[in-house]
Amino acid sequence: MKDIKLLSRQEYERWLKTLPRESCTLCEWGKYQIVLKEMHFWVWIACLAPYRKFHTMFIPKRHIESIGELIIWEWLELVRLYQYALWRFRELDITDRYLIFWRKRDSYIDSKTGTRKLTHLHIHFIPDREHCFDPILDSNAIRIDNIEKLIQKISSHDQEEKEGSWHYYLRFFGRVKI
Repeated sequence: MKDIKLLSRQEYERWLKTLPRESCTLCEWGKYQIVLKEMHFWVWIACLAPYRKFHTMFIPKRHIESIGELIIWEWLELVRLYQYALWRFRELDITDRYLIFWRKRDSYIDSKTGTRKLTHLHIHFIPDREHCFDPILDSNAIRIDNIEKLIQKISSHDQEEKEGSWHYYLRFFGRVKI
């Protein structure tokens, strides 16, 4: 294995600041990452600054920033890679629960540390445990007005969709400027 070690979150933040601004440690996965499995479109890596034991990530080989940019072949291979990773976790009897998530950031600058965050899509695959979200639960989350605002926004967009049909989708996805 390469001379790459896992870092605390603070060490990781400091390390990111030492890299050239234009570098992407996920595009250059062969240089910067601990590779667990390589496929045609995807790489399964160990998270360099893990939140929990056995924290891993799936990264597409091409640089994309949003899950909506994936092509069908990438989706299909992601499912295969997930199944492979799940099989390996089960073989090690790590857990019987798993978390899979990704983030979409509108700003790639950490508001707390000022560190530039990775823009490259990465999907976290982590062993889960009961009540792991308890520390971050928001007591206001149960307020119905939060959902009512979302419903109102969806309704207004649905009305636009009916009025504009395909023009709405083309404009929404940015494929064609109308």
